[in-house]
Parts: sequence; structure tokens; C-alpha cells
Amino acid sequence: MSFAIRNLHTANPGADRKSVELSLQQLSDQVRWLDQKLMMKVENEISDQFQDRMNEMNALKTTLKRVEGNY
Repeated sequence: MSFAIRNLHTANPGADRKSVELSLQQLSDQVRWLDQKLMMKVENEISDQFQDRMNEMNALKTTLKRVEGNY
């Protein structure tokens, strides 16, 4: 069994370590970038929805003041 393990460690698996590390680092960078992009989109959507609701409430308040002024 130890012979098989020794051969496993000395065999060339087809890709060198530096190449794999570089690919994993690039993949990690892409995932981080996508995560940041998604977070920005979510935050912007939340902010836009909040502003829309605030504008609706202000319009309603203005309408209520006008109606109260007529009575």
C-alpha cells in the first residue's frame, strides 16, 4: 500500500502546482468580484425601493393635508 501512495505522490498528474494555484486564485478573484457586484445591485435595489416608498408616503401626506384643508 505504501508503494502505491509513494507512486501517487511522485507521478505527474498532468498539471503543475503553480498553474493550479494561479487558476484557483483567478477563480477566487472572479467569485469575489461577482459577489461585490451582486451586493451592489442588491443594495441599490433596496435603496431604490425605499426611496419609492418614501415618495409615495410624502405624496399621500400632501394629499391628506389638502383634504384636511378643505374641511
